[in-house]
Amino acid sequence: MVFLPQAEAVTVPAATADYRFQGSLGSMVGVATDLVEIGEGTGAFTDEGMIGRAVLSFARGSGLSLSPTTGVIEGTEYTIEILFRFDRLDGYRKIIDFKDGSNDDGLYVLDGCLNFYPRRPRSSIPIEADSYVQVVLTRDSSAKGRRVRRRDQTVRVP
Repeated sequence: MVFLPQAEAVTVPAATADYRFQGSLGSMVGVATDLVEIGEGTGAFTDEGMIGRAVLSFARGSGLSLSPTTGVIEGTEYTIEILFRFDRLDGYRKIIDFKDGSNDDGLYVLDGCLNFYPRRPRSSIPIEADSYVQVVLTRDSSAKGRRVRRRDQTVRVP
């Protein structure tokens, strides 16, 4: 028999936004700003039988923007959870952009692996083409601490 010390209770804050793509770019919770399509072309809402929910698909070079982030991301600690799939994984495929397109910094898939550009080389966390992947990015208050997780695999990004 093994006895473990009792863990301290951790308070997890409620989500400030939850974008489910139920026919709109609005959040299902809170008063968060609607997402806005950027790039060329328009996304299309479709029901994805593979995961049993609606998704938004868009062409290469297009995506979504959250601006302003006020009310959604307050301060220096936040978590972004995203479910996505890419049909191709050659080269760089941007997942999250933090600088409104003004530079290349961000979270990518590079040749089939997660990559936080430009801070570190490609990780060993694999991503497969045409497969849905859930990625969680957490930034802590140290401004240095970022953790990227895919299912049960975690990489700390300096």
